[in-house]
Amino acid sequence: MKVVLFKGASQYDVLRGFIDEIAEAFEARGDETIIADLVQMRTDREIEDFLTKQRPADLAFSIMVLSNFRGAGGRTVGQILGAPHVVQYVDYPLTHGDRFIHTAPDTALLTIDPSHIDAIRYAFGPKHFPYAWFSPHAGLGAPHPLPTTAHRFADERPIKMLFAGSYYRSEEPPWQNFPDDFKKLYAEAADLALSQEWLPPHEALERTLRAHGITSQHYTPDELRTIRILSAHVLQWVRRTRRMRFFETAARIGLKLTVCGNGYDDALQRYSNIDYLGPLDYVKTIELMRQTRLAINVSAMFGQGSHERPLTAMLAGAVAASDWSEFFALNFVEDREIALFRWMRLEEDLFALRELSENPSRLYEMAVAGQAKAAKSHRWADRVDAIAAAAGAVREGVTPDHSDVLNFPKSPVTPRLQTQRRGSA
Repeated sequence: MKVVLFKGASQYDVLRGFIDEIAEAFEARGDETIIADLVQMRTDREIEDFLTKQRPADLAFSIMVLSNFRGAGGRTVGQILGAPHVVQYVDYPLTHGDRFIHTAPDTALLTIDPSHIDAIRYAFGPKHFPYAWFSPHAGLGAPHPLPTTAHRFADERPIKMLFAGSYYRSEEPPWQNFPDDFKKLYAEAADLALSQEWLPPHEALERTLRAHGITSQHYTPDELRTIRILSAHVLQWVRRTRRMRFFETAARIGLKLTVCGNGYDDALQRYSNIDYLGPLDYVKTIELMRQTRLAINVSAMFGQGSHERPLTAMLAGAVAASDWSEFFALNFVEDREIALFRWMRLEEDLFALRELSENPSRLYEMAVAGQAKAAKSHRWADRVDAIAAAAGAVREGVTPDHSDVLNFPKSPVTPRLQTQRRGSA
């Protein structure tokens, strides 16, 4: 099978790392891979010329890019290549609402949270994008060898607690310039989402609209689609608010953090508990995780789905701690393979993480167990069959059954496609 992969720009180069490991995984199956580095292509004509030269292909894959690309005559990536185009979204899809408006309906969409499929259907209708599946993140990097004792584990890992991620400054709400009645609606939806451990932003918005007696009959289809796409603002506010709350709570209880990422320059004076190392790309971050005992992830936006950072930390041999999500709760044993904290009891749970960071024996046991689980089931080699099957589903016109979409690691495709011979999709 010939697979064409597209590598775009990415903060910390994480998505570029995904593409490299996905290529390796396809090649390990015996497939041919071609990587197009979009950073090196300056015009749409260059992209179209590249695609034309790669015909015929069996599968095109990109991460949040090229879904809205159009070449001469309005042809999509899939049409130019003569192959299904699979697009993985590793962010809330409606954040890219303008791109979705121009995405071809026969694009195979993969999301890292099952609720994101519901959000797409909420905004665009249940039939506009018939090919959509839940396919979670995978960790980056090879499993890092762990020592044989807890004492050596502690000695080899001087960083007690690491947070790798960006800092979000306090800003005006993203709906600040909306008309007053819409300001109120989106603010109420965000407050509703923040009042619960997890509530998908599109659901928070819909509950708020209904509470005010607003239904689809009040707007034209285009207006309604825009209102629903803007549920992304609810998520943006929840993510920003909860990340700020994490840092404020950690500082209040004296949780010492080693931190890397963008956006901290103006905030460090507020947090005496932070040892800041600056922004690092994903390769250097993995090196740091291999010196870390406990790596904390703060997502606050994928309450049913995944994030790559805990999986990458596990592979690096650190204990992963993350805000609760259904994916992590179902696929890892809490307090044995992963540590999870809840927003509704944040201070209590961060105190527990501080205690865990001082317990080398327990940390070592969790690091060993977490790494074993991540290495067995949560690398990109464990995801490429689903990518290939999604392309096969588009080719055969088989739409997914989402009745048990979270039953992972069962492949997120239809049972008939699950039994296909490897590489036949």
